[in-house]
Amino acid sequence: MQFKVARLWLFSLSIVLIGIGYILWPVSVKTKQLTDFNLTQHQGGAFTLAHLKGKWSFIFFGYTHCPDICPVTLTLLRQVKQKLTAHPEYVDDTQYIFVSVDGQRDTPEKLAKYVNYFDPQLIGASGTEQQVNALTRQLGIVYIRQPEATAGQYFIDHSATIVLINPQGEIAEQFTAPHAVATIVDRYVKIRQPVKESS
Repeated sequence: MQFKVARLWLFSLSIVLIGIGYILWPVSVKTKQLTDFNLTQHQGGAFTLAHLKGKWSFIFFGYTHCPDICPVTLTLLRQVKQKLTAHPEYVDDTQYIFVSVDGQRDTPEKLAKYVNYFDPQLIGASGTEQQVNALTRQLGIVYIRQPEATAGQYFIDHSATIVLINPQGEIAEQFTAPHAVATIVDRYVKIRQPVKESS
């Protein structure tokens, strides 16, 4: 009983801290230029800022042991990708990326199985805490690892924000929860559409 109360208290505190972090951590972020980072992608090899250049990137942060938010959001991104086929001009240069904040457990092999379950083209990436923080801190993403219930078993409370990066490696938009497929697609299309010159 005491453990359940403590767990509930820690979870509540984490949500408050994540909320404070969202408010205080940058993010008059639109058009903010990212600096380089160095993660490992699920197929092996480095995943850096160069992999974002030249494409539009939807990025979501989580971990493979996540019980709810991550599978729901990755399913939503798959639906965004499917709905975007109605705008074929925006399909080929759009990529979807899942960055794990649990580098201790989420090896490239585990990430590969996880992302392939949702979409074979979904890119998985992770790294050490320091490597992951080099990206999360630029995007205003907050995550807090909870104490282990048993050896190797723990939860991570994390932001549910989806970040959109433009081909120049700049933050173009942030989609905060609750998410809706139609809202994300409509906003993305509007961002991509060229500004009409006034006559």
